[in-house]
Amino acid sequence: MIRDRVALRMGTRHLPRLTIIISSVVFIFLGIIIWNTIASLPDGRTTIVVAGDPVTVLSWDGERRKLGVITIPGDVRIDGVYGTGQLPLVSLLKLEELDGGKKGLFINSLSDALGVPIEGVIRDRGPLDTHGAIGSLSPFSPTGWQWEVGLSLPARFHLWWIFKNLRPDVIWSVNLQDQGVFRDTDLADGSGIRVFNNERFDTALGSLLESDSIRREMHRVLIVNTTSTTGLGGRVARVLERAGMVVASVENDASPQDGCSVHVEKDLRQSHAVLFIQKTYGCTLSPDRGDLRVDITVRLGGANAKNYRWGQ
Repeated sequence: MIRDRVALRMGTRHLPRLTIIISSVVFIFLGIIIWNTIASLPDGRTTIVVAGDPVTVLSWDGERRKLGVITIPGDVRIDGVYGTGQLPLVSLLKLEELDGGKKGLFINSLSDALGVPIEGVIRDRGPLDTHGAIGSLSPFSPTGWQWEVGLSLPARFHLWWIFKNLRPDVIWSVNLQDQGVFRDTDLADGSGIRVFNNERFDTALGSLLESDSIRREMHRVLIVNTTSTTGLGGRVARVLERAGMVVASVENDASPQDGCSVHVEKDLRQSHAVLFIQKTYGCTLSPDRGDLRVDITVRLGGANAKNYRWGQ
């Protein structure tokens, strides 16, 4: 009887402490699950940009576990979307800051020039080498919280942690100047400018920015432009080919539609290629199989043209 009373008192005395311990364990466990969820990176390739002068593109290949570093001087001109014409990278960045109606101008223009979706941009005014660009992603960096578009902050810090521990032999870069990607041109007033050459960039990069999982699928894709925006289908084709798909044809259709749609067999709906197309262009799956000559049919609509207008 006495022993039972002692056991009861001890249980009552330690119950609050036990409750705290169990609650803490559960809280930590849930915290780990939540962190891993929001800090998880997209499958395949993740590309972000440190927008300074020069502009540094960091492209992480999660399959090959390699980091690509592409550096472009801020005075190099690219074709701007939203009808802005050909402007230097730093001017596109400044124009977006000054004009609230041109949100996404810099990231969409650069993404189009590279032919690669860009998940996020961090602004850094100073000239940076590769080590400095990686350091800009750190939560301890002065620019650590100036993050725009795409990935969550935990995912960005996850990238920083990966990058800072990489061996030099898994980091590649291409000297775009030596590859002739920056074309020298004289203006009417005699001043010289440098213009980004998309074709030479594609030659210089080759398959370095491909996704292995997409390339292995070898899906044949038909792109149908249902809008009046000339060149839209060709630019989308360049992105899909860069990712590793085989673009069989680019066609136009006089039957306009508002959004983008993907037409595939049911067993291909979860393929890496289809998921990439949906994520990049906001396409919805259609119950219609599409063109039987190919594996995937992509129909581009007015929403795509609105986001990607060139020189209009």
